[in-house]
Amino acid sequence: MSDFSEELTKTISEDDQVETSVLIGTGMYFPWLQKHLETVVTGGKKKKDFAQTTSACLNFIQEALLKHEWQQATEYMYSYLQTLKDSDTYKKHAAPEVIWRLGSEILFYHPKSNVETFNTFADRMKNIGVLNYVKISLQHALYLMHHGMLEDANRNLSQAETWRYGEKSSSQEILINLVQAYKGLLQYYTWSKKKAELSKLGENDYAYSSATQSMLSDS
Repeated sequence: MSDFSEELTKTISEDDQVETSVLIGTGMYFPWLQKHLETVVTGGKKKKDFAQTTSACLNFIQEALLKHEWQQATEYMYSYLQTLKDSDTYKKHAAPEVIWRLGSEILFYHPKSNVETFNTFADRMKNIGVLNYVKISLQHALYLMHHGMLEDANRNLSQAETWRYGEKSSSQEILINLVQAYKGLLQYYTWSKKKAELSKLGENDYAYSSATQSMLSDS
């Protein structure tokens, strides 16, 4: 599944046109996938309509997600990544959030996915479309918390809390407050856990001390 993140970076960094073939996790190319998309959209006519093709691809991804067909959804995602180059400004700006939502869903459930792959995908998506940084950081932190990686989750929340990007920062105020709330909750949980451990350790020391004194008295 690391190929998914690699392909995302490749799609973003290259200025050349997107290949008509589609790269999937196995590293193999499937030219028929793009052709299949065009056939569905145009009813068999050889017409390359970018908007219609990506729209059809999005429908295929959503259908695959509903059926829990994670590998098939991954394959369609490679084709859908071309929306990052959409000539429509609104769609191009909306694409990063859509890709994040779909990609994170796939990586969360895909049997071959892992924390490292999810982290790589999340970190790269944070840098695509500044308005998504705080939102992705929060969701990334929740994912890490789910996997018991509390220190990493706290680090993500701290970075999101101090995120600033000119006037865009003010529009993120609600999300920043939510980040601070989760950070506070995480810190309280960590403090409570350590307190319980120290309390238990103190009780064990007290019991050991009492037992030792009793033994000495008996002797």
